[in-house]
Amino acid sequence: MSDVVGWTLRDDLQLMAEIAVSASVRGLGSCATPIVEAIAHFAPDHAAPTICHALTVLGAGDASQAVAMLETATRTARRGADAARGLMLLALVMAERLTEARELQHTLMNGSSGAVRRLAQSLEPLLAPAMRNNDQREKEIIA
Repeated sequence: MSDVVGWTLRDDLQLMAEIAVSASVRGLGSCATPIVEAIAHFAPDHAAPTICHALTVLGAGDASQAVAMLETATRTARRGADAARGLMLLALVMAERLTEARELQHTLMNGSSGAVRRLAQSLEPLLAPAMRNNDQREKEIIA
C-alpha cells in the first residue's frame, strides 16, 4: 500500500509542479503560490518551487534576481537542480551576463541530458556571436 501512496504523491507533485510552472510562465505566479508552497512542503529538496518563483521574477523583468534565486537552488536542491541550471542559463542571457552564460552553457552541453542539454545547444547561435562582440568590446576598452 505504501508503494501506491508514494507513487501517487510523486505523480501528484509532478502535476502540481507543471501547473505552477505553467501559471508562472503566463504571469500568474501569485495564483500558483499555494501550489508552490505545497510542493515546498512535500518535496523540500526539490528545485521546483524556486523555479516557479524565478519564472515569476523573470516575467517581471528582474533577470538578476532570478539568477540569484536559481544559483541558490542549484547548490541546495537534490532534485530538479538540472532544470534550475537550464532556467539560470536563460536568466543569465536575459541579464546580459554573457560570459557566465557561456560557461554554464558549456557545462550543460557536456554534463546534462535531455531538454536541458537541448536548451544549451539551442542557445549556441545566440551566445557565440554575442561572445565575439563582447570580446571585441573588451579589446577596445583595453586599447
